[in-house]
Amino acid sequence: MKLGRPFLSKSAMVDENPSGMCLCGCGKPTKIIKAYKTVVKHYKFRRGHWSVRNDPQYKVVKNGCWNWLHAKFPDGYGRVLVEIEGAARKAPKLAHRVYYERAFGAIPPGLIIDHLCRNKSCVNPKHLEPVTYRANKLRGISCGPNKEKEKAVKKWRAILLAG
Repeated sequence: MKLGRPFLSKSAMVDENPSGMCLCGCGKPTKIIKAYKTVVKHYKFRRGHWSVRNDPQYKVVKNGCWNWLHAKFPDGYGRVLVEIEGAARKAPKLAHRVYYERAFGAIPPGLIIDHLCRNKSCVNPKHLEPVTYRANKLRGISCGPNKEKEKAVKKWRAILLAG
């Protein structure tokens, strides 16, 4: 019996990460896998970075909302686990707050995040706005369009843009 080169499928020879950079978005290079003498592939993630989800966390819909696809709190808001300094475990946090902080920085003290689109599962930072608790309550209504709410949204947008 003649021993030869082991069979490698075409997919095994294709480098799924030709850039050689970690796919979690950290920008650091990954190690190289040597599958068979001349076949060189890169790992998709650096060690420990694989836990960062590679699948989409939201789905973009026609109205521009980014609907959260993963875990949700019982009230319908997206839920994400975040590491907290000094804590042994990750803590749950509202997904829309995390996306807002990634895009615009920390939420000003005394303000909460309001969904301008009125969609609880939306994490699009363009649809999120920091407002007071009172302003959020004035805008909110459980069903259908509300002229008062629309006026309040326009008023607060003008105040925020002017200030």
